[in-house]
Amino acid sequence: MTSTATKARVTKRNRLIRLADVGLAIIVVSIPLQFWDDFTSFMLACLGSCVTGFGVSKLRKTIDSADLPTIELDEYMLQLHVEAREDGLKLALFSSMFMFMACGAIALGTRFVDSMDGIFVASLFFKLIMLQMLWVPFTVARSLAGKFNRAELISKD
Repeated sequence: MTSTATKARVTKRNRLIRLADVGLAIIVVSIPLQFWDDFTSFMLACLGSCVTGFGVSKLRKTIDSADLPTIELDEYMLQLHVEAREDGLKLALFSSMFMFMACGAIALGTRFVDSMDGIFVASLFFKLIMLQMLWVPFTVARSLAGKFNRAELISKD
């Protein structure tokens, strides 16, 4: 039977992961919303970045900043760290390919749509870059948190 403290740590990590997921979803929703309302879209992107940043910073505290270790790791923690970094690298590669396609679509859109001026395009690029900058570190922290949750639940059974 798992202890109450272990359940509480696992539940807290899962809630913080959901919170950061919601923040990222808000940023994703703000991107197409820009075509209808620039101001609301920008405010949603700012809200989403704040929510995601808060969630990731609290999640990093619950995993003792294991995603950016400052001390020498034992073999097990090093393995978890390398696996989480690989997850982050895979996502970074995927998101970079998506960014290139999105940038191409935006460049093509500016050629044929008159409403896509310089400010509009800069705002779109800002949101896409912000999404990538928040999503990649979150993926590493999320991967480590999931591995910690699994290890704690298995070891307490």
